[in-house]
Amino acid sequence: MSAATPSHASTPREPGLTFARLASSYNFRYQGSRSVIFTDLVVEECGGVARPSRVLDIGCGKGIELDLDLTRRIARACDELHGIEPDTGIKPPEGVFTTYEHALMETSKVAPASIDVAYSFMVMEHVQDPAAYMKAVHRALKPGGSYLFMTINANHYFALLASSARSMRLDELALRVIRGKAEVESYHYPTAYKVNSPRTIGRVARHLGFEEPSYAFMEQHGPTPYFRGPLKPILWAMNAKRAAIKNPRALLELICRVRKPA
Repeated sequence: MSAATPSHASTPREPGLTFARLASSYNFRYQGSRSVIFTDLVVEECGGVARPSRVLDIGCGKGIELDLDLTRRIARACDELHGIEPDTGIKPPEGVFTTYEHALMETSKVAPASIDVAYSFMVMEHVQDPAAYMKAVHRALKPGGSYLFMTINANHYFALLASSARSMRLDELALRVIRGKAEVESYHYPTAYKVNSPRTIGRVARHLGFEEPSYAFMEQHGPTPYFRGPLKPILWAMNAKRAAIKNPRALLELICRVRKPA
């Protein structure tokens, strides 16, 4: 199961938002959209690279949270934007990517030491082999290159519940009951929750020779689509707890930046 947040269609970006600012603040009930905020952070990361820059979108799909305009913003911030997407049913969008490959990161043909900035949006919770995945990212990055990603925080109660349901093989059943059969069958990648906590990310990163990762955490309304009807009081109680006990590492969305040493 993966958590969802409301659309950003009518919500403007917050000016001056940076990774450092997010990392140093308690971002509960934040304004805006997670996909727009993440796009801003990728553009910021691209701005730290002397052009020409080569950027890689891992799991590019149909755009960042299905919004190709956000992907186009990143394309305008770099000289080359390359896309990798495992779903062969998704056609490459015209005029967005320099190259587009249907593959997993682990099996992609990205040239070694060719990428300045790699990024992924809501991909890491689906990674089945963290060591192989991160090794492929490390291989693709130039010395000094960075990988920025947003995922569901494994330490959030939603991820803990989903991981427990998965271990008992109840996750698909729960999804069908909560979200409906049609929605689940129309779009659902199996989650693994193997590399979406600071502890596991840090362990894999250190083993492969990355610099120590940096983190920021966010949560807006919580996993509202999964707590409907009689389950709503649980969401209200957990949101009240987050307002009272300000632990950023318990928030729903985790953003990580990890660099390959220069």
